Amino acid sequence: MLNRIYTLLKSIPHVGVWYMIIYLISVASIVDIPGAPVFAMSKLTQAIFIISIAALKTSVLILIAAWLWRYRMGRIISIILLILYASAATVNIVSYGFYGFGMSRKLIALVAQTNAREATEFIPDMFSHLVSLFTSLRLWIFAIAAIAVYWILSKLPRTAVIAGASVLSIAGLCMYSWIFFSYSTGKTSIFMSLRIPKYFHDQHRWDAEMQKRIDNKMSLPNPETVRSEKSAANVVVIIGESSNRSNLSIYGFPLETTPYMDSMLDSLVVFTDAIASSLLTSSNLERILSFKADDRVYGDWYNYPSVIDLFNVAGYNTYWLSNQERAGVWSNATGALASGADVMRFVGMEYCDDTLLSDRTYDDALIPVFDKALTDSAEHRMVFVHLLGSHVIYENRFPPERALFDSEDILSTLDRPWLNNDGAQLLADYSNSLVFTDSIWHEIAMEVARNPEPSILIYLSDHGEKVCVGDNGRARDSRSAEIPFVLYANKAYREANREIMKRLEAAKDRPFTSAATVYMLMTLTGTDYGMYNGADDPLSDEFKARTRFVDEEPWPHDHEY
Repeated sequence: MLNRIYTLLKSIPHVGVWYMIIYLISVASIVDIPGAPVFAMSKLTQAIFIISIAALKTSVLILIAAWLWRYRMGRIISIILLILYASAATVNIVSYGFYGFGMSRKLIALVAQTNAREATEFIPDMFSHLVSLFTSLRLWIFAIAAIAVYWILSKLPRTAVIAGASVLSIAGLCMYSWIFFSYSTGKTSIFMSLRIPKYFHDQHRWDAEMQKRIDNKMSLPNPETVRSEKSAANVVVIIGESSNRSNLSIYGFPLETTPYMDSMLDSLVVFTDAIASSLLTSSNLERILSFKADDRVYGDWYNYPSVIDLFNVAGYNTYWLSNQERAGVWSNATGALASGADVMRFVGMEYCDDTLLSDRTYDDALIPVFDKALTDSAEHRMVFVHLLGSHVIYENRFPPERALFDSEDILSTLDRPWLNNDGAQLLADYSNSLVFTDSIWHEIAMEVARNPEPSILIYLSDHGEKVCVGDNGRARDSRSAEIPFVLYANKAYREANREIMKRLEAAKDRPFTSAATVYMLMTLTGTDYGMYNGADDPLSDEFKARTRFVDEEPWPHDHEY
């Protein structure tokens, strides 16, 4: 068998040159894989992965091509396959070099969702990337190295080339075997012939599922009855992630985790008794973005009208700007509810199961997208900004150079005798993620403050997180429902809506859940609609304190009402 393979390889003219060409294509086809967080490889392991796996793929392809080359039709097939492989590998490495992700579900989704006008917007950006690419020292070093290797291979006898390729291929087989038995996801991504069809299939499946949910979504009943004074020309709702108010300095935490909010405290309305209606992001967003109340324990989200649909009819341009995934097991309902927005932008992952993407797109990537929304030609805007916030893993939620606290700060400040170094560092990372969220809030708040039109900004979290409370780990319990809910109104809004500002001040200690957000938005904008419920609106004189529900169960820490 080995003799037949050796004879087959020897029959290939310029086998070393062909090996070099296909090897470079193979490197381009897998360059994005080893750095994916799902594999968590060290730099050395990444290098070994690329060198050995590329050699394995090249050897297999050379053998297949050599076998096909014996037949006339086989030669045509070989050329076509090589062109397709080279094209896919080029797209992979160019996309990875320019945008940080290669042939992934995100890339396929972006291509599928980009129209001709949006495509032209990429041209200036692409040109600047090309300029930086061709002036890159690494590119020239790589090019010189490739030329040197090409010259060496062209001079070496075939026997030496085949021997070297065999050694590297065996190493690649060992590397792939390790990956196959060590990881449950990401294994098929190594092969373009499997990766591309699988991702297109996943994209089609997601589109069908999302469209099904959108089709099932309830339309706004009696839209002709909606009236709005548009008391706020601009409404911004920042939805954070996993932020427990007990860990925020604006709520009394001893470490300064919200320095910007603290400095603006006199201009803020800080609600002290708001809780999430669920401890899960998806379930809570279903209520924030629809008319489903927290105590409605029957009927799913699609049986209730959408908040975005309401404000579209009320005369607002609506925006959904997100650093969380567009779709997936936990996100399809949110995507369907947000689908009514006039503008949707996702700066992070497109799909929750995209193992080749890093989840380190920091929330500051939303700032330029937000700035563009706030300065477009719309007269009235409602902008939802969905952060990744303090989603696990906490250390991935902020740039390393922005870390403010370490384990020593935690141990020296907090009286938690059970904390060890690992637990203290976990809490430090969580605290740093909160500080970074505060900086994102501040940049958006400053844009709202500078706007000459009456504008408001609401910040709340989807749910909280229990971090190193009683132990050295993280979890969620009933207290994790205690979320921050903070409102900022700019000068123009405060002067134009003095009565509403009095209501806000009177309501800051009232108990409510995030499901009341829709009613508060209606009051803040002077919007009237038949589904308004004053009893659940903390800003209404009709408000009635009652037992609140979290995940469709009475919240155990409520008072008796």
